[in-house]
Amino acid sequence: PLLPGDTLFTYTDGVLDANNTAGERFGLERLKKLLSEQTAAAHPKQINETVLQHLQAFIGEAAQFDDITALTLHYGGK
Repeated sequence: PLLPGDTLFTYTDGVLDANNTAGERFGLERLKKLLSEQTAAAHPKQINETVLQHLQAFIGEAAQFDDITALTLHYGGK
């Protein structure tokens, strides 16, 4: 269950499978590190924008074969 103050980051497999020109995948560890660097007060839109900016920098000019979709929700409670 989500508790007041919790933030949930959801994504499609295209986020983890995004590749760069060297053929490396973005991967779960890179995503976890990036998300752990976000402050507890970060707005969901800012989290999505930060992840997208890092993904775009990682991908560079590499062609992608899958969609890249993310949704961040913050539960403020009653």
